[in-house]
Amino acid sequence: MSTEAQVRAPLTKSIVELIDREFPLQVRQALRERARAEVTRVEECSRVDWIPLEVQLAILDALRGEVGQQRYEAFLTAHFAATIEQPFVRGMFETSVRLFGVGPGSVFRVFPRTWSTISRGCGEVHVRDVDPDGTTIRVTDLPVDQPRIDLFVKGFRATFQGIIALFARPGDVELVSYDRGLRESTYRARWS
Repeated sequence: MSTEAQVRAPLTKSIVELIDREFPLQVRQALRERARAEVTRVEECSRVDWIPLEVQLAILDALRGEVGQQRYEAFLTAHFAATIEQPFVRGMFETSVRLFGVGPGSVFRVFPRTWSTISRGCGEVHVRDVDPDGTTIRVTDLPVDQPRIDLFVKGFRATFQGIIALFARPGDVELVSYDRGLRESTYRARWS
């Protein structure tokens, strides 16, 4: 029996809040028109609720439809910094920096534990071969039954890019592979 793919409400609430801060009124209105029920659901839930991943993906898909792929990916990268400001995630971030030092590698090392506390049924994140200038990230058990799973897989790439951007380091993240049948994707992050 599979678990419904869900994320903690603050993760999706921060997406809606960042959209409201970052985009002009015309974009916000169009997005709310496209994903009215989903935005309302997010705004009405408490910060301890779980939200179906599909609700979050519907909002993100609507945003991508309004601003295009490039601006959408830039938004997801910026969203990672907003996520760090959430109290629980901030604590994990500060602990990782204390334990592993300042830099993207420290955050990548703890990302799997953080992900497992803010999501369920959304895949397992595995980080390996962390070195001073890069790492490999594999996501297994992806919820491939989600209608917008490709958006989710590509969104991970931008989120991982956000980790590098948080430290103002030059670098990039590549989606190396995505196998829907195996329910996994692999990314390579590099920074200097």
